[in-house]
Amino acid sequence: TDSTITPVPSWGSLPHSLRLCFSHLQGLFYRTLHLLENGIKPVFVLDGQPPLLKQPVLDRRAEATRARREEPGSEPTAAPQWTLKQDCETLLDCLGVPYIQAPAEAEATCAALEKSGQA
Repeated sequence: TDSTITPVPSWGSLPHSLRLCFSHLQGLFYRTLHLLENGIKPVFVLDGQPPLLKQPVLDRRAEATRARREEPGSEPTAAPQWTLKQDCETLLDCLGVPYIQAPAEAEATCAALEKSGQA
């Protein structure tokens, strides 16, 4: 199944910068723990490079993020995507949970795993 990492509301009392540092790890940790406690052995598939056709969309998102950062009184936004990914890889390694690095977007790799009977 698709897993989305979401911030946890109970962290509201922490400064915004600290919530950005750890919310993705807390979400991944507790979701993975829940799966393991229920006898499910997850394998995560991590996104690789997006296809070139997606570049205009990514450029628009990056520009919107830049514009938000420049607004007076704006709070910092999330860390760069590669940092978040490295954090998640380290956590999964520590938990002993396998992951696969997809060459492109993860959905295509998941479909190939399913089609080959490995999922």
